[in-house]
Amino acid sequence: MIRILALLAVCIPLIAQPGQKAPADAPKTYKVQTHRNLKYVEGEDAHRRQVLDLNIPMGAKKPPLVLFIHGGAWMMGSKTWYRNVARTIAKEGFAVALNNYRLSPGVKHPVHVDDCARALAFLVKQAPKYGYDPTRVFLGGHSAGGHLSSLLALSPKMMKKQGLERSIVKGVFPVSGVYDCRSNHRMFRSVFGTDAKIRAEASPVVQINEESPPFLVLFAQSDLQGLAPDARSFVKALEKAKRPVQHHQIADRNHNSISSSIGRKGDPTTRYILQFLKEHRGVRRQ
Repeated sequence: MIRILALLAVCIPLIAQPGQKAPADAPKTYKVQTHRNLKYVEGEDAHRRQVLDLNIPMGAKKPPLVLFIHGGAWMMGSKTWYRNVARTIAKEGFAVALNNYRLSPGVKHPVHVDDCARALAFLVKQAPKYGYDPTRVFLGGHSAGGHLSSLLALSPKMMKKQGLERSIVKGVFPVSGVYDCRSNHRMFRSVFGTDAKIRAEASPVVQINEESPPFLVLFAQSDLQGLAPDARSFVKALEKAKRPVQHHQIADRNHNSISSSIGRKGDPTTRYILQFLKEHRGVRRQ
């Protein structure tokens, strides 16, 4: 039985050392322009949490788009916790969005993932304005965000509801995510309700099919109880369906530090994510 425990600490931004120059043979990196608190839902029914930050690599020609979804057990959290993730990936030539979404106990499933789908639909429509490629999209997230990014990518119903084609998703990289919500654990009941069928529909592991996109599944050596077995079962299900999947357990990391360390020199999570994004950035799925 999976238990999501403590809330993550706020990520501390990395500070560049003054006067430090990259070696001549270093890969090109981009300056990043950030547009904060863009409303992805307008009108009287819009909620204050239906906003996102968009990070654009300046000078990159029609870069792919990454939507990274925050964690917090579906009950708390903020896009601001993951600015290190956005900055790190955007510097490598990807447009990166961080979105907020409505939280439990005020709402229940599928509101969280519906908000994420709305954010993605908004980003697709805004592509001409900001210059990224809406046909090359990656989804990622940490903890509850790992669940939401995986579910959005795997469920055609979630995408179709917002007029999105699932084929635009070229890859998914959940970090310390949750993939099976069928347990009767009280947290799952409070977020997904008491109907066992709905909790099954909310489980990414149940939604895997022959059209599922490539996955990079990451989890920490000292992750929260139950998350590592859940991740391994999810990987096995993807492999059984003959879908492309990579997975790594990150040594010397816990549920918090696996995400807060992204962007630091020598960080393995950063390396795996960037390798995965660059490997699949040109892939066209039918």
